[in-house]
Amino acid sequence: MPAPAPSPTTATNIVDLDPLILRISRAHHQMMGLIQSEIDRLDVPSDLRLQPGMMPLFCLLANEEELTISELAHRLEMAKSSVTGAVRRMEAAGLVCQVYDQSDRRLRRIRLTSLGRSLKPACERIRQAVGERLGQIMSPKEFRQLLALLGTLSEASTNEAAS
Repeated sequence: MPAPAPSPTTATNIVDLDPLILRISRAHHQMMGLIQSEIDRLDVPSDLRLQPGMMPLFCLLANEEELTISELAHRLEMAKSSVTGAVRRMEAAGLVCQVYDQSDRRLRRIRLTSLGRSLKPACERIRQAVGERLGQIMSPKEFRQLLALLGTLSEASTNEAAS
């Protein structure tokens, strides 16, 4: 008789999830704090309301001409509702605007305004500063391992939400 298949990992055989949840949360908050400190160093008016959570979206738009909400959500691996909220905040700050697609008037494309385009160099400065900080605390191999593990966790969460 063949040996029984190993059971999948479940919450019952993981001793304590609290340290994992705490560390992921803390790492997220520290990363957002690091990005905020770099934003604060920029020479931009304080009423601009540039926020750390806007950076992935902002930097993607800085490298692309125009993208729809769906395209942004897909590329950033985020929910459309989250992207829509970020776009609204960025629109209120004058960083992006929405334009109708020339070939399909049902679609609205998001693009940087002139103010947003003027801040494009900031994306690279923030990326570089964050990269330097991460380079001080982990090796490139550790960074790749962390990225792979977070990808596994994120993909599993996405697959579970879809089912």
